[in-house]
Formats: sequence, C-alpha cells, structure tokens
Amino acid sequence: MLLGYAEPERFFSWEMLDKVSGKGEGLWTLPIQFLLWLHKRGYEILPIEIFDYDRFAQEGREYLVGRYGKEVADAQVMHSDLLAEQTHAATFSRRISCKQRVPMLGDLRSLLDQGYLHMVNVNANALNDRPGYAGHVVLLIGYED
Repeated sequence: MLLGYAEPERFFSWEMLDKVSGKGEGLWTLPIQFLLWLHKRGYEILPIEIFDYDRFAQEGREYLVGRYGKEVADAQVMHSDLLAEQTHAATFSRRISCKQRVPMLGDLRSLLDQGYLHMVNVNANALNDRPGYAGHVVLLIGYED
C-alpha cells in the first residue's frame, strides 16, 4: 500500500481509508477520490493513462461502455456510486493534469528512476484466473532490467 510505504510512521485504518476513498459499504470505488485526497496532502500526482476524466464526468456509464465494454461498465455501475465518481472525475480533471495515453515501460522506468512510485490499475479477476472484472490497484516501487 502506498501510504504504508511512503509514510511508514503513520497508521491508516481501513475505516479511514474507506472514508478518504469514498468507499460505501459493499461497494467498489474508483481511485479518483483517493488520488484527490493524496493531492490535497501534498503528493504529486502524474497520471499517464487512457482514461478520459472529462468524458467520464459528462457521460458516466456510456463512457465506460465505449472505453471498456458493457461487462466492465455494468460491473462498475452495479458496485459503485457512479454519480459521485463522475463528480470526483470533474474535480480531478480541473486540478490534476493527465497525459492521456497508454503508459510505456520507458515512462515507468523514467519516473521510478526519478523517485516516483506507480499505482497501476489491474483486473484482479484476470490475475486470479477468474472470469469477469474486478478493478484493483497495485503499487510499483522498482524494477529489474
């Protein structure tokens, strides 16, 4: 976890993390609200991703369907507060500059060499050889050539 790595002297309870990430009981959360909280705490956020925060803020589910397909969009709608996530996305796009493209290994290496960490979105179901989609974030702290 990013906070345990970056701030090992502090304790962050699951309840506190649920609050700052906007996680409702039994729901998933997109990382947007958590990233805004990190930014407010002074963390530098340098997103490189294909996700279009402006379009998601405006279009919601339809953007998710077009970007990821109906299965992923329906799973996200079923397991999250989509309207709240759209509001957070609008705030995110106003406050944080995003390079909207697929990140390359060179990007990861360069930023890691500069001391940045990477939060990488993955499909946890695919990693665990299960069907369907469940979004998850992993933390990259280094690499080997």
